[in-house]
Amino acid sequence: IFGTMIVDEEQILVENWGKLYKLGACPQKEFFRKLDCGEDVQADPYFTESKKRLDDGAFETWLSVKLELWKNFNQEPRDFTPIAIRHSIKRFVVQDGAHRLSLRSLRGYNAHTLGIGLWEYN
Repeated sequence: IFGTMIVDEEQILVENWGKLYKLGACPQKEFFRKLDCGEDVQADPYFTESKKRLDDGAFETWLSVKLELWKNFNQEPRDFTPIAIRHSIKRFVVQDGAHRLSLRSLRGYNAHTLGIGLWEYN
């Protein structure tokens, strides 16, 4: 990280299974929204795609981690700094922290402090 900056949500992109989504409409946020509303997440595209791509053990771990994060999420911004790289002049792709950032977005925050990294994580 070479610095941090506050970025409007409209400028933040999240990658999921090789596709880029605006933070406000990313699969992670929709998954957590469904959990908040008590909806069945087993038909959620993020859930089904993860289940399809991961073996049973890895999927159970994936689901457990997501549910734990959702249950215990603390929206205080000092608790984490998502890491992003600059995608274009006004777009940033989150490389680490997309799930927590999605939860902050879901909880009503529309500007986020991002750590800006030099290198893309592959």
